[in-house]
Amino acid sequence: MSKLILSMIVACLASVLFVGQASAHEVYSYYQDGSCDSEYGFEYVCGATDSSVAGSGEVIASYYGYELAGSLTASGEPFEPLGLTAAHKTLPLGTIVTVCYEECVTVRVNDRGPFVAGRDLDLSLGAAQAIGFDSVGVGAISVSY
Repeated sequence: MSKLILSMIVACLASVLFVGQASAHEVYSYYQDGSCDSEYGFEYVCGATDSSVAGSGEVIASYYGYELAGSLTASGEPFEPLGLTAAHKTLPLGTIVTVCYEECVTVRVNDRGPFVAGRDLDLSLGAAQAIGFDSVGVGAISVSY
């Protein structure tokens, strides 16, 4: 078998293995007004680009890590567990948010979620570690954007 055919087979298998793994963070039905529904029936603002959104306060956060590594985020980029990113239900993708627990760090919203009732923000593992939140898992943090 030639190297070209072998590499094509490997590429096809990789696309089936990785692209075919849809997670709750990837499956949306999009509408013209910029909203969308996830496969779980939650409504989100998926394509908003309004950068004039501003606010601050305390939110309930959680974090996710290596279990979703490489999964496509709502922004279309692969999830990097050690990156400084977050998922939010309605903030425009690309919004910069300062999150604080024991320390503060700036993250960029690149995904939609959390998909658990009562939670407002999902942090990447890297962001959770940066603010000392990784040992907590779920709890209140301060945010400003």
